[in-house]
Amino acid sequence: MPYFADRGHDTYAISFRSQGKSDRQLGVKSAGTLASHAADLDHFVSTLDQPPVIIAHSLSGLIAQRYLLFILGVVLQTWSASKLMQLL
Repeated sequence: MPYFADRGHDTYAISFRSQGKSDRQLGVKSAGTLASHAADLDHFVSTLDQPPVIIAHSLSGLIAQRYLLFILGVVLQTWSASKLMQLL
């Protein structure tokens, strides 16, 4: 994140519900579903002034894919990190 922030880009690290240091509801054993996390991501994105560039990995990458496919209806293209850096 510092790489992008140092170049003037706003950067955010999202802690999804019941993940990381986010609040966990009492009595809730599940941290949520891919659909609920994608909906949370959609809500967060709706608060931004402009569409974001989303960079994610592991579970967050799967959530980002769900968001793009099922909420935005975007067709995905996989890029390597080196290809992404060329675009910046």
